[in-house]
Amino acid sequence: MVGIGKTLFREAEAKKLHDAGFLKPKFGNRSKTSGCSGNRQTGTDTAPSLAPAYLKLPSLNFVQKIICQSQDIRTPCRILSALNGIFPLDRFSSDRNDPVSLLTHCLQKWLESFMPSDVLDKLNLELEICPAADADRELFDELLEEEYLFRFGIGCFVNRYFPLAEVIAQYNKLDPMLGKYVLKLLSDCPLSIGTPEMIYECISFFCWCGENDDAEIYQEHYQECLDGGYDEEEAREVARETVIMEYGKLEVNFPEWSFKRDQRIREYRGIIPDELKKMEYHRKKYRRMKKVTSMYPSVWYPGIIAPLDQRGFDFSCEAINRISDNQIQSGGNYTLSSLGWSFLPSGRKQMVQMFREIQTTLEYFGACIEFLLNHEMEYANA
Repeated sequence: MVGIGKTLFREAEAKKLHDAGFLKPKFGNRSKTSGCSGNRQTGTDTAPSLAPAYLKLPSLNFVQKIICQSQDIRTPCRILSALNGIFPLDRFSSDRNDPVSLLTHCLQKWLESFMPSDVLDKLNLELEICPAADADRELFDELLEEEYLFRFGIGCFVNRYFPLAEVIAQYNKLDPMLGKYVLKLLSDCPLSIGTPEMIYECISFFCWCGENDDAEIYQEHYQECLDGGYDEEEAREVARETVIMEYGKLEVNFPEWSFKRDQRIREYRGIIPDELKKMEYHRKKYRRMKKVTSMYPSVWYPGIIAPLDQRGFDFSCEAINRISDNQIQSGGNYTLSSLGWSFLPSGRKQMVQMFREIQTTLEYFGACIEFLLNHEMEYANA
C-alpha cells in the first residue's frame, strides 16, 4: 500500500492547503524538520461506538513531577512571575510555599478566570510545561533546544454529540448566509474543531495531497499499478483500494455547501444573533492578535466533532480513524486538537506575551465549545 501519510507535498500543493485554512501558519524564524514517532493510545472515557482512537499526551501534574525530581525551582518561579504580569497572584501565594504546586494551582485559577466553567468541567483538557528535551520534538518540530514548551490540548476524543443541522436551518431563516458563517466561526478556531469543512481538509491533506478530490491520486496509483504489471481491471481495483477515503463518500455524508472550497464565505456582514456574538468577538480578537510564540504540532486531527447530523458524525469518526491508522502504519505519530507556545524561562517579556497569546486563543476556543455544549444532544445508538 502506498504510504500516503509519508507523502512530501510540493510547495504549490502546500499553498492550496494553507489558503484553505488546514495548514496553519508557523510563526517565527525556525527551520522545520520532518518525522514523527510515539505510541497511539485511546482515551479511557471513550465509547467504542463513537470515538476515534487518539494519542494522549502527559498532563500538567505528570510534568510537574519531573520538575520536582530535577529540583528546578527557578523555572516555576520565573513562570509565576510572568503569569503575575497578566493575572495577579498575591491572593494565592500564601496558600502554598512550594513553587511547583503554586504554579499548578495558579495556572488552574488563571484558566478558570476566563474559560467557561462548563468547558473546563466537561472536556478532558490537558496542559503541559516542559523543556525541549522532554517535549515531543517530532510533533513540535520547530521547538529550539534551549526553549521550553507550553502545550494545551484536548486529552482524548470528546465523546459528545453536537448536531447543528436544525440550528443552522433556524439561522438561515434570518439570513441565508448565516448558517455558513456559523460553521466558519467554528472552523477558524485554532484548536481544531471537526466541522464538515475541517474534516474535508483533513481528508484532502492526508489522502489526496491537498487536491480538491481523489481523482489525481487515484490516477497516479492506477498508473503505478499498470507500470507494475497489473492488467487494467486489477490496476483499477488496487488503485481504488489504496485511496484511503474516496471523495464520493463526502458527497454522500455532507451537503456540498458545508465543505467545498468554492462555496465558502470569507466574511459575513449580516445579522449576528446574540448567541453568536461571543464567538465572533473572540474570533476577531484572535485574528487581530500578533502571534509570536505559538506553534502547531506537525500532525494533528480534530479532537471534537461538530457535525450537521448523526450520519455526518459517524462518517467523520470513520474518516479520522482511517487516516490515523494509515499514519501509524506509515511509521508516523499524531495528536489531536493541540497548540504549543515556545518560551525561554529567562525572558519574562516573552513569557508575558505568551500568556496573552494563550488567553486570547483559549477564549476563542472556549466560546466555540460553549456554543456547541448549548446544542448537545444524545447520540441515538450510544
